Amino acid sequence: MTYLITNNYEQFDFYKDNREIYYRHVDKLVESFKKNGQMQPILCVQRNGKLYVVDGQHRLQACKTLGIPVNYIIDNNLNSESVTDINTTQKNMSQLDWIKRYAAQGNKNYAQLLQQIKYYKGIFSGKTERCVALAYHSGQNKTMRPYVREGKYKINGFKGTQILNLCQKLYAFYDDKAFLKYVTVSVVSNLFRDKLFEEKKLLKKIKLTKLNIFLSEKDTYDEFIRVYNYKGKDGSKRLKKIA
Repeated sequence: MTYLITNNYEQFDFYKDNREIYYRHVDKLVESFKKNGQMQPILCVQRNGKLYVVDGQHRLQACKTLGIPVNYIIDNNLNSESVTDINTTQKNMSQLDWIKRYAAQGNKNYAQLLQQIKYYKGIFSGKTERCVALAYHSGQNKTMRPYVREGKYKINGFKGTQILNLCQKLYAFYDDKAFLKYVTVSVVSNLFRDKLFEEKKLLKKIKLTKLNIFLSEKDTYDEFIRVYNYKGKDGSKRLKKIA
């Protein structure tokens, strides 16, 4: 390995597997570098006159912000796969990092999912990617996260649109943005699995009685069932609570 220093930021480039730069983290590094300097060098691979960053894109951005030299290491035994290995061992990649990684590699399921995440950004309370990935997931809820990480996520466009459209229709009855959160998406997803469930009926009943959202998914599901069955006369069409 070669330890070097440079003011030439332009010679650095990134692999498609690099995580997105989070500028809140950069801001923290800037303040740290002002006091202590860049204590940990950037790890790079040299290819065709370029330095590809394997680890340290946030440190590079902090140095550029301050206009100070960049300390870096060249290790040509590394490659693009090392980006994921280092990110996984040093700091867990977020769900959005994994989605962007596979989308950048040309996986159409992840590319479509990323488009939907961008479309719904700012609508949900909490992490948009988690809500959208759950809604569009073609499998069961509990298997979503490992499927995302392992590159096995399959998108169901019709299902996802159906779930999120109903969530937004329900939201129209409320002023509290916190209504649109993961537990709501999860419960609505479960409702659509019930063959007796009718979207129009729920929207009609919600005008007659208040629907509450709880922290517990079971309590929230039971609340949806209570509203759905409100003043229902036909017992054969009543939905059942979770046992």
